[in-house]
Amino acid sequence: MAIFWEDLFVFEAYLSIAKGIRKNDFTFPEFGETRLSITDFYHPLLKEPVKNSLTIRENVVLITGPNMSGKSTLLKSIGQ
Repeated sequence: MAIFWEDLFVFEAYLSIAKGIRKNDFTFPEFGETRLSITDFYHPLLKEPVKNSLTIRENVVLITGPNMSGKSTLLKSIGQ
């Protein structure tokens, strides 16, 4: 019986994730051998989000800019 409940809870979690992906029109990043590419991503909790695209071809990326320019929001968007 314990296995049934554990599987049911996992199924419900996957179902909730799938509903959120469809509702918000989320997509998954594309990983290549030499790059990571994310298109039109945004922070899902913002009321009026700005969509960004990012392609990374190096192992290290330095994000710079003035205060309040969206660096933290960009990192939160990627980490969600």
